[in-house]
Amino acid sequence: MTNFNSTTARHQSPAIAALSRFTGFVGQVRRNLRNRRDAAALAEMSDHQLADIGLTRDDVHSALAAPYTVDPFIQLGAARRNNIRRA
Repeated sequence: MTNFNSTTARHQSPAIAALSRFTGFVGQVRRNLRNRRDAAALAEMSDHQLADIGLTRDDVHSALAAPYTVDPFIQLGAARRNNIRRA
């Protein structure tokens, strides 16, 4: 059994390297879609509940309006940090 490491990756054929990048991209989009579904649940919370976790309704809507290639939780985390700094 061969272990995969960065040295092996450098010696891959271009087709294998492209397939690897593509599957990584697809995996990221799937993760983003799952996180988007979970972030959509935040939109069902009251403004008071969102404030308790350091978010606003606009933060949630902005995160959900981002392209599917962007993880909404990264945006929500940044918004939360900014909101806490401002408070």
